Amino acid sequence: MSPNHSNLNNGIAGLLHNMSSKEAQYREACKTNHGYVKATATRMNDGLQETMRLLTEGENPVLTEEEMKAYLAKQKQILKDVTKENIQDSRTVDSFLHSVCKLRDDLLSNGGEDCDYASKLREYMEAHKSNPSNFLAFEHEPFYREVLTELGEELAAASGQNDDDDIQMVGGASKQTLKCPLTTVLLEEPMKNSFCGHVYSRAAVMEYINSNKRRCPVAGCRNSQLSVSQLAEDQQTALLVRRERKRLERESQKMQSQTELVDTDEED
Repeated sequence: MSPNHSNLNNGIAGLLHNMSSKEAQYREACKTNHGYVKATATRMNDGLQETMRLLTEGENPVLTEEEMKAYLAKQKQILKDVTKENIQDSRTVDSFLHSVCKLRDDLLSNGGEDCDYASKLREYMEAHKSNPSNFLAFEHEPFYREVLTELGEELAAASGQNDDDDIQMVGGASKQTLKCPLTTVLLEEPMKNSFCGHVYSRAAVMEYINSNKRRCPVAGCRNSQLSVSQLAEDQQTALLVRRERKRLERESQKMQSQTELVDTDEED
């Protein structure tokens, strides 16, 4: 391999490395889009629905009940379509970063063979995007399920969910596991993954990442780019965990009281 080939390949590899190092920036853009969609879903289910309801009341209603329901259904469908588009954008970012890393590794190990790098990158991306095992079905995507919850819609059971491990979320139709997928016990200092939506205990996930593991530990999740930049404190889940701990404490105290009562009766 000539020095020029070596310099060229090393230069391209360096460029690809710089591109992949901007992962946090790409993820943040997807997270921002997700935030806008979720906020819109919340407003639609609360403010818009109430406004539309008022238009059907009174002696001279502007809309009939059927017209209101049809309009809301149409707006919800539009938002669900936008949600899927945002998820698809996130998947494209995932495929791009995966392909960039693969191409970079190829360049550093193939001895400088000539190739069309742009075509190779597109080839890797298409292969990654078209492989169904790399992504969840939309109805199982955590973000899509969050939007449906904000819209007040019933959710189908998520793949791999066990009702015994879930608790009902206050004011919503969805269920959210409060056990860490790594420790399998109640979450401690919950950290939410902004990319795939899964939640882990802080200490457990940091140890997991520090051991150079990159696939999300939740069974069935196709996030293979797990990093610290994807994690943020999850205050909502932390609140639910505190409530669950109090509930378990009350149940434990109740069981203890019942046991003591039975023991007293037997002594009598």
